[in-house]
Amino acid sequence: MRLIGNMEHTSLKEKTFDLSYDKKGFYFLYVREGEEFTTQDHARVVSWIQRWHDSKRAPFLVELGYGCTFAEGVLEIITTNPNRISIADAIIVHTYAHTLTIKFYMKHYLPSTPTNFFENKDDALAWLRSYL
Repeated sequence: MRLIGNMEHTSLKEKTFDLSYDKKGFYFLYVREGEEFTTQDHARVVSWIQRWHDSKRAPFLVELGYGCTFAEGVLEIITTNPNRISIADAIIVHTYAHTLTIKFYMKHYLPSTPTNFFENKDDALAWLRSYL
């Protein structure tokens, strides 16, 4: 794990994802192009937020890079985690496959926090503002 930034530990760069805390009050998770986001990646996200941000609950802006995937069990863990940090999830999709995945996630797992998907960052941020 490599921490980037000043003493506030504002970002985390991993092989499969980048995670940061924006000064506007939300977490930004970018899943890198062609990578698979695993349960271990999810655990690293949660651990970083617990360690450096005292488990601060905040909205998440998630961008899925082209061709990225989720390992088996990840979507279930995200939904059923009793220590859920996110208070709302705005997911940016760039492919039809990602749209189908997120629609399935929303209908099958019924996330306990407000969740929506968007094709661009501006629309996603506009929606997230109501949760800041």
